[in-house]
Order: sequence, then C-alpha cells, then structure tokens
Amino acid sequence: MAGKVAKRRITKNAKKSDNAMFRMKVTLRNAPLPIWRRLVIKTSTPLALVHECFQISMGWWDTHTHEFQSGGISYGAEDPNMDSSRYRDESNFTLGDLAEKAGDTFVYLYDYGDDWFHDVVVEEVHEGEGEGFVTCLGGRRACPPEDVGGPPGYKDFLDKVEDPACDEGMELLDWAGGDFDADSFDLRGVNLRLILMQQALLGIQD
Repeated sequence: MAGKVAKRRITKNAKKSDNAMFRMKVTLRNAPLPIWRRLVIKTSTPLALVHECFQISMGWWDTHTHEFQSGGISYGAEDPNMDSSRYRDESNFTLGDLAEKAGDTFVYLYDYGDDWFHDVVVEEVHEGEGEGFVTCLGGRRACPPEDVGGPPGYKDFLDKVEDPACDEGMELLDWAGGDFDADSFDLRGVNLRLILMQQALLGIQD
C-alpha cells in the first residue's frame, strides 16, 4: 500500500486534470461526539452523485432535502415543493465546481429541519488510478438516527439511551430500530454499498 501511495501523481489544481480525485474529510458539525468520513471522489462526479456518496458513507437514509454551499452559492436538486430560486440546479454542476485544490472547503447540508451541516475539506488532489469514482478510506462513529432533532436532539438521545435508569431510553432505542452503537462504523459495509451503487450506474450485475 505504501508503495502505491508513493507513486500516486499529486496535482495542485483539479481544473488542470480530467481524471483528478479529491481526498476529502467530511465532518458533521456540532455533533456531541466527533463524527467524520474520509472519501476519495473523482472531481468530475455530478453533484447529485456526490450527494449519494455522502448519504451512503455517513449512513443517512436520503429522506430529506439537501444542498451544497460553496463560495456563497447554494446548489440543490429541483423540488416542486421547495422554492428553488435561491439555489442553482445541482444537475448542471460537478464536485470540481465546488473546490479546486487542497485546502478548499465547502458545506453539505442535509435535512432543513434537523440542519445537519457537514463541513468538507479537500485534503489532497491526485490523479485517478482506476479505482472507480468514489472510495471511503475511513471514518469514525455512527451516523445519528434520522429525525432525532439535529445536534441538540442527538445529544439528548445519547444521554437517555446511555442512562440505564432512564425509562425513556428504552423507548428511544426501540424508535431507533432496537439497537444503536454510537461508536460503531462499518468501513467494509460502506464501501460495499458504494461499489453496488457504482455497479448499478454502469449496469453491472454479479
């Protein structure tokens, strides 16, 4: 592995390469515990697919509206139930339109009710090596349950489910599916789902 990394071509600017990849760290803002994922995604990936990559790697269910924010501009999916005049149609843009070089940042917002802000920083730009358009390199801790109430609600959820004397904690665990380990992260499972997504897009079946 070390030899492969050493041979990787590093490029300073994604705009100068048709096969550039971003290594990015995605961190959930204001979470009561540090929650993050490290991804490698091709810069030519459409934002709609970047959204799917973030959903899969974080562990969200994609049941709410989302948007990307970069340079004072918002990008989102067309939604007849939302006022889309305030953001640009994400179908016309790619990951490379949000950032260009290492150190650049942007924001991914999921769920306008819970307001889950994901802070994204580009750590490295390198040439692709045929590994597909997305891979998860690592992460820490489980994704919060959907509709838990944002960072404050998630803190309250954890306080109650981790307190054996709290009767409401058992009810919350049932609501969350019966089992919840805040410290868990299944890297292999995430990458399997990312591979299946890419195969589905290419029409590949086992």
